Amino acid sequence: MKYLLYFLLICVIVQPVLAGITFENKSNPNADNTIDDMYTAQGNDYLHKGDFSDALGSFTYALQQNPNNTIALNGEGIALSNLGRDNEAIDFFNKVLSLEPNNVNALQNKALSLGHLGQFEESVQVADKALSINSKNIDVLITKSSNLFQLGKYQDALQTSEQAIVIDPKNAEAWINKGNSLSGLQQYSEAIQAYDKAIELSDPQSPAIEGAKQNKILAQNMISSSTQIPKTSLTVTESLPVTKSPIFLSTVITGLLFVSVCWKIKKKN
Repeated sequence: MKYLLYFLLICVIVQPVLAGITFENKSNPNADNTIDDMYTAQGNDYLHKGDFSDALGSFTYALQQNPNNTIALNGEGIALSNLGRDNEAIDFFNKVLSLEPNNVNALQNKALSLGHLGQFEESVQVADKALSINSKNIDVLITKSSNLFQLGKYQDALQTSEQAIVIDPKNAEAWINKGNSLSGLQQYSEAIQAYDKAIELSDPQSPAIEGAKQNKILAQNMISSSTQIPKTSLTVTESLPVTKSPIFLSTVITGLLFVSVCWKIKKKN
């Protein structure tokens, strides 16, 4: 009888503990997911700060826990692109697209990296695919416009930048792209008006404002001349790569990152 009482007492003590363990395993069946999310969020935070090397490390560790984490895959590509490793970045964007073929963020980022590598036609094609999914994505429209400009397709670039402006009239990059396209078409007076609008809308601390000012000066210098501004003289704007966090972000974080006005993305934040 004494041993039976001991046994029953042990059961009373141990059962709640076992129940608790079972409950925790059911509510968190894969502990690696917590680590995965934590390092993905950390990587996004580093991206915000412009610390791309540390972002790369965080996303790499997240992917060791979950190789199919599309947020981390996209983030790793963004970090690589900002470190000038666009060929590698495209591999990661392609991995996202193999899992989620309609991931507009990955398509946008791939288009950017292709542009960085001088593959402008391919970049426009990828941007068009993204726009077939979401025709009102400002970042993709800006990227497409920039690449069309690089191809010398100034009228198409103008139309695309105007599409972006209709969607977001206060987007300074879209106005710079419009000014560049007008300069390419030798419509310098209209280009100056577009640059003035970009300057008005730009954050005084943003590098975009310097690009707009430089391009405005070039257009002013050509007012009395019939010589076309070489496209290599103009500062081209583009949208940064984008990412979304499943934990902390509900919208694209592009607006939280500084805008580059150089064709090659550089460390900015």
